[in-house]
Amino acid sequence: MNRIFVREESDQEYGMGKSRYKIGVAGVGKKAGTSLVATSLAKELSKNKTRRTAFVEIPAYEEGKSYIYDSLGMDKRFAGKIFFDFYEEIQEGKNIKELINLDERINWALDVPQKYKTHQKLQNIELCHLINNITADQVICDMPEIVSMDSVIKEMDLIVAVIDPLPSKLIGAYPQICYLKKCQLDGQPVIWVVNKYNEGINKKELNGFIKIKNYIKMPLIPLEQLYSAEYSCKLPYSVKSIAEVLRQPVTEIVHKFNT
Repeated sequence: MNRIFVREESDQEYGMGKSRYKIGVAGVGKKAGTSLVATSLAKELSKNKTRRTAFVEIPAYEEGKSYIYDSLGMDKRFAGKIFFDFYEEIQEGKNIKELINLDERINWALDVPQKYKTHQKLQNIELCHLINNITADQVICDMPEIVSMDSVIKEMDLIVAVIDPLPSKLIGAYPQICYLKKCQLDGQPVIWVVNKYNEGINKKELNGFIKIKNYIKMPLIPLEQLYSAEYSCKLPYSVKSIAEVLRQPVTEIVHKFNT
């Protein structure tokens, strides 16, 4: 039988589309250092010019918080240009697919300081809408707080769990470690990272408490180097002295989710 197959237009459009890979950098306990890990991953991923990278900040709403917007000097980077407030656009029901805050080949969706913004706290459903609609092929989500974020966590294709090894923080974060272990048992890929790794850590006690066999060690960065990065309005990973220390663990993380 001599039949002619005609592919429907919808099938052709689907074939041309690219899937969005979502990576949640989740803090195990407060101030575990997710922003350092997340911005470093975004910078490393942005080197691949065949894929578009976005950085989405999932803000932890608390008094006296610091802003990535300020630490990276976005007001200086976007001087004379518009910096789109994705959160405000989402709450107003606008289409964000055409909005791009491009700098260092990264599309930045950041919580902006109170003096600039008019939007209120975003709901989880709004955060999920942002993550799933921002223009990018790979999305790094900085999640310093994962309590009450179950629906957002479930949206992730991969979780990078960032642990601060300070005993007082480990004890308080134990329920979150258990929660992410359950996510892993349920089939969600999790890469474990012990941040601020240093010689003062009792490795036997640490390993006995977290009971995680395979984790990546992210060395403790001297404060003066992080201060220098902020005063220069640079991503820490763009500072040579910091990149030299973090390149190996960062590329190890990237290699794990690219295989």
